[in-house]
Amino acid sequence: PAGGAHRHHAAVMDSTRAVIDKFLKDFDGKSRLETREHRREKFLAIGTNL
Repeated sequence: PAGGAHRHHAAVMDSTRAVIDKFLKDFDGKSRLETREHRREKFLAIGTNL
């Protein structure tokens, strides 16, 4: 937030909560194997679009 995180604690916590919620929803309904495979594919794709 404008003015810095040390001055706007509530705004920082709200935005942090929203980001964490978004990423946790990406894991809903996925098995451990699906998550691992997704991470593997993402890692292997690094540098292929250069």
